[in-house]
Amino acid sequence: MGDEQQSVSVKTNTPQCFFCGKSQDKVKKLFCGTQGNICNECVEICNEIAADSDDDAQTSS
Repeated sequence: MGDEQQSVSVKTNTPQCFFCGKSQDKVKKLFCGTQGNICNECVEICNEIAADSDDDAQTSS
């Protein structure tokens, strides 16, 4: 597999999240793009991180 993480499971040939590796049938929603895929769970985590970063930036201003 090399340094690149695959966005499709080799065993089942189903799309999977590029970040957590969960397959399409294990998550509510999988957003597929040309360079990779991300599931709704990872999007939620990213939103929480972004919100925390915004809060930190506002309190340090």
